[in-house]
Amino acid sequence: MARLEWVLHVVVGVVLVLGGLSANATLERYSGLLTVIGLGFGYYSFVLNLYYNRNPRVYGLVNRVLLSIRRDHTYWELSIAFIFEPRSPDQRCVLLSTIESRLREKYVGRVQVTRVTMEHMEMTIDNLIGLIFHLEAHRLALSLDRRLTVPVHAYAEYQHELFTIADAIQEVVKPDDVICDVQVYFRRGQPNPFYGFFVCRVPSKLVEAFHVVFRMDRCPDCRIEASTDHVGVHANSLAKMFACLDEVLSFRALPASVETK
Repeated sequence: MARLEWVLHVVVGVVLVLGGLSANATLERYSGLLTVIGLGFGYYSFVLNLYYNRNPRVYGLVNRVLLSIRRDHTYWELSIAFIFEPRSPDQRCVLLSTIESRLREKYVGRVQVTRVTMEHMEMTIDNLIGLIFHLEAHRLALSLDRRLTVPVHAYAEYQHELFTIADAIQEVVKPDDVICDVQVYFRRGQPNPFYGFFVCRVPSKLVEAFHVVFRMDRCPDCRIEASTDHVGVHANSLAKMFACLDEVLSFRALPASVETK
């Protein structure tokens, strides 16, 4: 982020210098006006920089724009635990086959089971999303087989797809409780923007470790954890987790004490 800002400053500076040199003769007649414009631009830059470092909403807006311009991607890890009353081995065996059937109904011809046992199942959907199921007497654990690479412009599509899959499984399992967790990792060399928000007043080279936990007013039941390279969402329902994930991906997720300022 700092490198990109530095490059932008250099580009703008070069454009201003070249523009001034090319129009020097014409601009000499309006030196007073140019002074006013120069002072105005300097004041504008100062105010923008101040808002960027002090106002969380402006900080989030700038990072959303920069992320869209870069057309970058992030890496997602998903884990969901469906908790229920202890079930017999026969019930657990039927549960996995029922989940497979339900997903095949939703994704006709797109589901491929690569491994299945009495308590374990692995499958892929469209050869893109790999799912791992691990069944115990009182819980079904669902996770991805690897980090999912998600382009910025496809955030909404991937969120919808993962929610549809998880919701279909939940309909079959009918759990008493759900524990949801999603981790969003940023590519190497791109710091977590939430890291920049919390330590913007401290030089990054002086920070040896970083880990922060907070909640939002709009999603008080979700816990957000951020470190230097990723941000995670922990929730007790699928709908809440994906709603909070949307706030995180758009950089609108702010601590409750900050949102109202």
